[in-house]
Amino acid sequence: MSKKYDLTNDSVVKIFIHYFIMSAAGLMVLSIHIILDGIFIGHGIGSNGLAAINIAGVVFPFLNAISFTIGFGAAAAVSVKFGEGEFQKSNDIFNQAFMLSIIVSLVYTVLSVIFIDQLVYLLGSNEQLFQGSKDYLFVFSLFSIFYIITIVFENAVRNDGEPKKAMISLILGAVTNTVLNYVFIFIFSWGLKGAALATGIGQIVSCVYLTSHFLFQKGQLYFQRTRFFKQDIIRIVRNGVPNGLSQLSVTLVIITGNWIVIDMLGELGVAAFGILIYINEFVILGFAGVAGALQPLVSFNFGAKKKERIQKIVQLAFYATLLIGITVIIVSIKEADIIIRMFNNEEELVSLTSHAMKLFFLGIVFTGLNMLYSAYFQAVEKAKESAIIQVLRGFVFIFIALFTLPKIYDVNGLWISPSIAEVLTFAISIILVKTRPILKKNEVIKDN
Repeated sequence: MSKKYDLTNDSVVKIFIHYFIMSAAGLMVLSIHIILDGIFIGHGIGSNGLAAINIAGVVFPFLNAISFTIGFGAAAAVSVKFGEGEFQKSNDIFNQAFMLSIIVSLVYTVLSVIFIDQLVYLLGSNEQLFQGSKDYLFVFSLFSIFYIITIVFENAVRNDGEPKKAMISLILGAVTNTVLNYVFIFIFSWGLKGAALATGIGQIVSCVYLTSHFLFQKGQLYFQRTRFFKQDIIRIVRNGVPNGLSQLSVTLVIITGNWIVIDMLGELGVAAFGILIYINEFVILGFAGVAGALQPLVSFNFGAKKKERIQKIVQLAFYATLLIGITVIIVSIKEADIIIRMFNNEEELVSLTSHAMKLFFLGIVFTGLNMLYSAYFQAVEKAKESAIIQVLRGFVFIFIALFTLPKIYDVNGLWISPSIAEVLTFAISIILVKTRPILKKNEVIKDN
């Protein structure tokens, strides 16, 4: 827990703002890095580079599905145990999550290298984009262990009362990646292999920095010998499944979107879709900053049975999400052309993507609110409710929209599908929030 704040008694507003600033600042730098990554590829390699990276980049949400399941799942359990005062049990859970992440990442690396060709085609590549997608994917797969472990560590450090360290790790990785991206693409002309190498080295830097927190016992969590306990692994996976489902759905949606758009618009459409994905990742990280502040605070106070403080935290997160979402809608309508030209100046691509962007982000407020309520349920270890939200928004409603709306409204149906799915999911989210109490009356301890 934090040395500066008493999460049970200090001002909820003050603590939330601190955690939000630390979470949002690191994610903002990461967001800028993601945008710069797309800009470097768009200008240094071209529209086919953007299309190829959109194919290969599908692997990121898949890896996120693995690392978020472990990282967020363990973080919720750790923070609840902190709130209950069971510090040794918290550390046991953390170390089991660490070992699990190593095993899973090694399995992924071996399989992705052996079946690299099949994987590239599975992700939606055609012959023209195959080699570039393969180059990126093969190089990055060699660094995937650092990618997964870093996300697990970031969540652990944040829940160990050090959101600033989580922020710094994101900044270090993003800056390293950005600098090396420029060097490898524009100076060394290594193309997509260079872009993948830059990303991998950035993850190593972040991972090494975070490792020092646990290695030198800077908080309540530290490395120790451990063995797997069935009930703890089940708890970690159960808590983390909603996040894993969310990221897995992103993988499937991008693959499906690539198939649809390449059939309707060819490689240019895939490039446009890739730009939208870059921008969407930037926006989603803003919402993730809110969730990153909410989760440790709600989990801790849930363990301490402070219901009133939980309600205040969720209210603050709601207003922050609303502000971000409305801002994105206004900017996407008024400044679409300017934003798209940051990636590429080809007039046909700019025109297509600018139009698509206005439709794509119409329902972005509901995206943020669904993420918020999913994070809320996860923080109080109500994985079922959190999973319902993620399954509806990431699988049920989005795929109904993707397979019906393009047939009715042509490619515009594709661009608007995410918004329709989020609006429908939000209606269910509200019902769940209203009908699922997190603490019984006799469990609540009044705030001081």
